[in-house]
Amino acid sequence: IPIGAEILTAQHQGGSLFVWAMVESENALEDRFILIRLTGQPLGDVGSYIGTFQSPSGSLVFHLFNEVGY
Repeated sequence: IPIGAEILTAQHQGGSLFVWAMVESENALEDRFILIRLTGQPLGDVGSYIGTFQSPSGSLVFHLFNEVGY
């Protein structure tokens, strides 16, 4: 992902999960990790909150977090 990108949200689209970010496409790239936790699962060491989405059936609820430091 381009350096300095701001992850905006994650949602289902057409049966797949997508992550949207605001980026400066000319910036150099860096690795970025997104942590996913199920509702009720221990958080552990997570960074800032990104968003929440449900499985297509609605039976599972997931929460996305940036890695620590983002």
